[in-house]
Amino acid sequence: MNLKTAHPFTALVFFTLAGILSMLTKDPIFSLTALIFVMLYSLLLFGIREWLSDIAFYLPLFLMISVINPMFSHNGMTPLFFLNGNPVTLEAVIYGVFIGVFVIAILYLCKCFTEIMTGDKILFLLGNIAPKIALMISMILRFVPLFKERYKKASDAQKALGVYSSESRTDRLKCAAEVFSAVISQSLERSVEVSASMRSRGYGAGKRSSYSLFRFTRADALLTSACILIFALIFISYLFGVLSFDFYPRISDLSFDLPHILTYGAYAVFMLIPVALEIKENLKWKYLISKI
Repeated sequence: MNLKTAHPFTALVFFTLAGILSMLTKDPIFSLTALIFVMLYSLLLFGIREWLSDIAFYLPLFLMISVINPMFSHNGMTPLFFLNGNPVTLEAVIYGVFIGVFVIAILYLCKCFTEIMTGDKILFLLGNIAPKIALMISMILRFVPLFKERYKKASDAQKALGVYSSESRTDRLKCAAEVFSAVISQSLERSVEVSASMRSRGYGAGKRSSYSLFRFTRADALLTSACILIFALIFISYLFGVLSFDFYPRISDLSFDLPHILTYGAYAVFMLIPVALEIKENLKWKYLISKI
């Protein structure tokens, strides 16, 4: 079993708790741990080619975030140099790096979430409780890949008509903006049509009945309980101030006493859960293939 084949409630519990823990503290060890494991999980889910493509997008974003913070924030007690009369401090630089790591980790976590929590799982969990919210979330999850597919088709059609034949970068950028605008308009019109279609079929008008293959098994119960238990242990450590960390006015010292080591270890185990399950399933699949 992995998160893909687990019950939707189990997967939702993991991603919800992972998001809470990622935003719980400014401790850089937590942020680095989250980034490492979500990158590894993304590699297992999407493969090396898409993973490298993501790196090519996220790395410039990380550098941009890291540079922007010390340019606008001048807090801190350790100036490195002055830029236009304003100090660029060590604390602001390191905090910018921390923000970059945090943002990239959250983006990777959201990407993995959209891969695991498909539209049918969202509808299964929220269809009876909040049908309109369930429909909205499922449409949002579907919007990004559908938008990319429509944009590629529209762009290819424009290329076939010779729209991008100009050597001018300004003209090419203008053509790309026009294609983007057209695809946005098409997507908005399509969302209105879907909403009207669902309303005409009586979606949300009464109690919804549905058939699903999802069954909450003993393995799902064990996995859910393990996630909640580890989260509770980390949260208790947070309440006792174990994870307190500040960048301003001076960077706090990292502590590696027993409470910190146990908390870091518990968080690493928590983030390792989906990675370990995915590796186990991949090894099991390769073993079964080798027996054919």
